[in-house]
Amino acid sequence: MYDYIFPLIMNSSGISNSLVVDYQNKAMDLPHCFFTTLAYSYSTLVPNFWSGWGGDLATLASEIEVFRTANNPTAERLQEEADTMIGGVSTFSEEDVNADLDAIVLSKDLSDGNSFSAVFDNYYKNKATDRFKSFKNSFSNVTSEHDLAQKIYDLMNGGLENAEMPFVNFGGLKKQLGGNAIELDYKVASKAFAKYIFANL
Repeated sequence: MYDYIFPLIMNSSGISNSLVVDYQNKAMDLPHCFFTTLAYSYSTLVPNFWSGWGGDLATLASEIEVFRTANNPTAERLQEEADTMIGGVSTFSEEDVNADLDAIVLSKDLSDGNSFSAVFDNYYKNKATDRFKSFKNSFSNVTSEHDLAQKIYDLMNGGLENAEMPFVNFGGLKKQLGGNAIELDYKVASKAFAKYIFANL
């Protein structure tokens, strides 16, 4: 898959052909989508969502931490700021969200043995409009933003997320990507992500 993907995202000068729009005129980070799809398809080292939305949510939590420590906002103001970050000008922008959600379905379709070109063509012509619904439906028993936020937060608190292995200088996935973010920041980020998903259903 790498040999097929790489020429599509790099021009002859070695510069990334990054942002594109799909058939619905939605922005998407093409290299982000391709490599996240690749990670979902082949990586078994970490929970696969960390190669996509989990990693982006952790870096968003670190941005929330920076805002929180600099401004000492109320809980309501902190949530408002997080809500504007996701899908906006942040490390979890609209094109990143779209790429992360697309990669989940694309990797599943590729696992059925279909060709790369057929899977991508079919997805962006027929399935991309349901990217947010597909993500919500990947969790069981989710009927509200609150349900989804809790499911997201719970996933961000698994074994490797918090595991510390000093002998290999590994402080857990959250520490590696989220820096100084605390649980409050992750809860706020999870709520913002869930709200964004529901707003786009």
